[in-house]
Amino acid sequence: MPKQLISIGELIDNSWEHYRRTIIDHLSISCWLLVKALLDIIALALYPTVTTLATNAVLSPTEQAGIILFVLSNAVIAPLIGVWVLAGLVRLTRGQMMGRGDVRAAIKDARAYFVPTLIVSVLLALILLAGLAIGFGPTLILAGLGAWMNNGTLIILANVLLIFGVFVAFVINFRWSVYYVMSPYAVLLDDVGGTAALKRSRTLTQGRFWSVLARYALPKVVFVLFGLVAMGILSYIATLIVSAAAGLNLDVQLRLITITSSVFPVAIAAVVNPLLVISDVMLYKSMTQK
Repeated sequence: MPKQLISIGELIDNSWEHYRRTIIDHLSISCWLLVKALLDIIALALYPTVTTLATNAVLSPTEQAGIILFVLSNAVIAPLIGVWVLAGLVRLTRGQMMGRGDVRAAIKDARAYFVPTLIVSVLLALILLAGLAIGFGPTLILAGLGAWMNNGTLIILANVLLIFGVFVAFVINFRWSVYYVMSPYAVLLDDVGGTAALKRSRTLTQGRFWSVLARYALPKVVFVLFGLVAMGILSYIATLIVSAAAGLNLDVQLRLITITSSVFPVAIAAVVNPLLVISDVMLYKSMTQK
C-alpha cells in the first residue's frame, strides 16, 4: 500500500530549507538559463527599431540577423537549455538528499541524461498534441468537408462542435498533464526511459490524481508569486531608469525596455526554478515510498 503523500506545507517548508542551505550549488546550474537572456540581449540590440518596422523599410543584414537570433534563442536554444538545467538540478538535488551532492557530478549526469530527458519531454508534448487532435480533429474534418462541398450545414455543425471540442481537449490534456507530468523525474531519479517513464508516472499518479495535482501545483503557486513580485519591482525600477536615461528618444527607450522585459523574467526564473525542481523531487520521492 502506498504511503501517504507528503503534505503541501511540508513540501513548501522543506523545499525552501533545502534551497536555502544549497542555494549557491543550485544557482551554479540554474544560472545557465541566463545564456538565453544573453542571446536575447544581443538579438534585441540588433533587432530593427520600431520606426523601421512601422515604415516597412528594407531590413539590413544586421537587423535580419537579430530577428533570426531572437527566433532561434526562444524556439530552439531555450527549450534545450531548459531540459539540460532540469536534468542538472534534479541530479544535484538527488545527490544532496543522499548526502553526496556535488555540482560537477550533477553537470556530468546532466550530459548523460540530457537525451533521455529530451526524448521523454518530446513524447509528453506529442501526448498533449494528441489530446488537441482528439478535441479539435472532428471539427476540422467537418469544416474541411463543408468548405470542399460548399455545404453550409456541415460548417454550422463544425462551429457547434468546436465548443464541445474545446471542452474535450481541455479535459483530456488536463488529465494527461497531471498523469504524465512526473515522466522526466522517472528518467532522472529511477533511470526509466522512453514510454516506460510515461507509464511509471501514470502508475504513481493513479488513484491519487487530485492529491498529486495539489502537491504539484500549490507550492509552485507560492514560489512563482514570490518571483512575480520580485520581477514587478525590478521592472518598475528599470522602467524609471530607462525613461530617465533615454530621454525623448522613443526608439532607444523602447529597445531598452524590450531588453529588460526579456532579461528579467529569465533572471527571476533562474532564481526560482531550483525551488520548483526541489519541490518536485521531494514529491516524486514521496510518491514512490511504500
